[in-house]
Amino acid sequence: MIEEFCGALPPAMEGGPWGAGSHPGRWWQPHGHCVLWEPWITWTWTICDIVIWASYLAIPLLLFWYLRRTHLVRLLPWIVPFILTCGMGHLFDAVAVWKPWYELVTAGRLTTALVSAASVIGLAYALPQLSLRRVDRAYQSVTVTEEAQEYVDSLLPLAAFVCSSDGGDLAVNSAYVALLGRDIEEVTGYQYLRHVHPDDREIAGARWRAYCLGQIGTYKEQFRWDHPDQEMLLQVKGGHRTNGQHYGIVTDHTDEAKHQKLVEVAQNGME
Repeated sequence: MIEEFCGALPPAMEGGPWGAGSHPGRWWQPHGHCVLWEPWITWTWTICDIVIWASYLAIPLLLFWYLRRTHLVRLLPWIVPFILTCGMGHLFDAVAVWKPWYELVTAGRLTTALVSAASVIGLAYALPQLSLRRVDRAYQSVTVTEEAQEYVDSLLPLAAFVCSSDGGDLAVNSAYVALLGRDIEEVTGYQYLRHVHPDDREIAGARWRAYCLGQIGTYKEQFRWDHPDQEMLLQVKGGHRTNGQHYGIVTDHTDEAKHQKLVEVAQNGME
């Protein structure tokens, strides 16, 4: 029956790896040898299996590298074994083209089936738990932001903001936005640095972050601000909250700086 399906071996292939001398008997058909006796089909099959196996090996490495610092890393124990066993099956299929290790192929398929079933069960349990954690973190984030907003609004009419432990803004009040003359998206987080004079960005950015991280004791600095109407001189005085957050009070010193310059010019003229 096998001989009727495969047909006679082409003369050009008698001495090659598909030849009669390469396996015990004519009735034993190595996996992949009887593919209508077309070498290109066998080689394509084999090469594709090897490429798929290599890809299955690389995917877990990429997943681990990019997800290791996120909450999604908890899913890797259920995903990585499934991917690796699938790749192992393709490698065994490629080897079985020349080596009749069908027990190994069968063991690989059985392992893949068991791991696949375990992965489905594990993911069915892990995904809902992960979603619940994300919802809980989102709720906590909203609660923290709302509390920060209430605090910063209580400082009105002072222009003020509240930030997290790393210096990123959590909330700003209306006086702060009005003083800076920019949209709220432009003055929250570290976006505001784009409108700080380039020579003052170290003071307004890195030094403020160092203050929030506890690397310096006090923060009371001035920097030039690009207001849509004019260049302003702003002063920020920082403070710490008991919950680990930090706040800044922003005041306008533009007129004071202009007055000081006029005084200096007058004094120089008198001299």
